[in-house]
Amino acid sequence: MKPILITLAFFLSILSAKAQKEDTTIYNGCKAVTDTITIIGNPSILDACPHFRIYPEDLYKYIQAHINYQNLSRPPEKEIRVIVETIIEKDGSLSHTRAVRHVSDEFGKEAERVVNSLPKWVPGILKGKNVRVRYWVVVSFKPKQTR
Repeated sequence: MKPILITLAFFLSILSAKAQKEDTTIYNGCKAVTDTITIIGNPSILDACPHFRIYPEDLYKYIQAHINYQNLSRPPEKEIRVIVETIIEKDGSLSHTRAVRHVSDEFGKEAERVVNSLPKWVPGILKGKNVRVRYWVVVSFKPKQTR
């Protein structure tokens, strides 16, 4: 019985050690920047930047198509830009999304909702491995006549 318990304890310690070694580093943006993405601070140098679908304009089109102006108490009179910070995880999903620059809470909440609704991205790559990347996405709210 003792050898079985010792063997079991050994394997559990190996599994525990492996779980503790998981890389939770978050890289700060990327050198490749489009007009819908803003980098705050020094961007990381990655082998491949995370990206949304195939073309950079796909992100802008998705955001504009998914803004629900009915969630706002009043439509914007001029263009309003909200910067939303999010982390693109190793599997391409988004987490820790929050509006960091906005004119009012309602625009911030709607921008967060839209960014949270984004499908998975192609994750960033460093040294051949997927990495977590902090990104800042600009959500533009347009007046009715320019939508």
